[in-house]
Amino acid sequence: MRFSIISIIQNRGIYISTLLTFIVLAYLTIFSKYWILEYQTLASMQKELSPKHSFVIKKDLQFSDSKAIDMLEIEEVEKILGKYDSIIKKLFYRVEFSGLAKNGDLRTEFKGFGIDLKRDEDSLNRYIFIERGESLTDKSKNSIIISQTMASKLKVDINESLEIFILNRDNEMIDEVVNIASLKVNGIFKEPFEESNMLFLSIRLSDFILKTSDLDSIIVEFYLQNDADSIREELNLQFKDLGLKIEDNISQNRLEIFDKIVNTIYIFILFLVLILAYRDTQLLIERKRTNIRTLIHHNWKFLNISILNIQESIIFNLSAFIITFIIVTTIFSLNIGYPSIFTSVNIPIYLDPKLVDIMIYIIPLFILNFIVQNIGFIFFANFKRD
Repeated sequence: MRFSIISIIQNRGIYISTLLTFIVLAYLTIFSKYWILEYQTLASMQKELSPKHSFVIKKDLQFSDSKAIDMLEIEEVEKILGKYDSIIKKLFYRVEFSGLAKNGDLRTEFKGFGIDLKRDEDSLNRYIFIERGESLTDKSKNSIIISQTMASKLKVDINESLEIFILNRDNEMIDEVVNIASLKVNGIFKEPFEESNMLFLSIRLSDFILKTSDLDSIIVEFYLQNDADSIREELNLQFKDLGLKIEDNISQNRLEIFDKIVNTIYIFILFLVLILAYRDTQLLIERKRTNIRTLIHHNWKFLNISILNIQESIIFNLSAFIITFIIVTTIFSLNIGYPSIFTSVNIPIYLDPKLVDIMIYIIPLFILNFIVQNIGFIFFANFKRD
């Protein structure tokens, strides 16, 4: 053990550079997972909140700087869709916005949704499970329901009020507050996927606090998917003149693609660790060449030399893991704001990875490093004995 520690000290330049690289790679591993998870979370929610046979009408940003569908455009859309009443089951109106919620000294960012209670309540009730309080109804038009995660962060319960700071939906560069409102919490729901800060309110209330009746999307539900497919191109041509376009609802395949992206990034990071470990092995081979010769000259056996190297590798990788875990955990605990993967979210996101996730994702980095270093050394030791 003493010889292993001495060897680490003698080769501290190599080990320190490796440790710093591991810290960066471990941070990037957790960051990429949770950053992309933001998309999956909101995409999953949008998928759950949309009817099965439907598509979404949104603003075509190629022809407009604003994401909002104004009242004149809404009326034109309704006229166009009125020609297809026989195959259209229902229209859903949605408003999306971002903001900051405060309860005393506690605060958190959130993603908000305004829904049409008369048309959209069934979708909302299918999507969420109210744990405390009540769901949105016509009787609670001036109230909101929030996610359990948001309630926990703000330490707020039903029948209590939150101060809501609403951000400009069309301003991507500056966090411009367009309104401040005090809203009563009517219910707290448990989201069916990863933790997130979400808020739902009636579209009539969103008109008031956003100071506009503009929509972010119109969801068209059809009786049959074939009906939606048959008129899609025809509608697209008509909507193009209004500066609008048709988008498909998020599919399960698209959500799985983002799982693959996360896995691909992780595999790439493991590949970088593999290269790093190979480089370290080559450098350590050159540094230890004289020492190995001396040990062999004093009749050290192959097994003894291998055990010495294994001890050195265990000490370094275990120490490096502990240091990396502490540093990465500390960085994320600083609550640093990162740019959102969503252009529609005008505020930074705050990644809050679980300690278990951090451990699970960075332990393989050090295991791989340990394996490569020892396999490389075994070949080196054989070479020297020859």
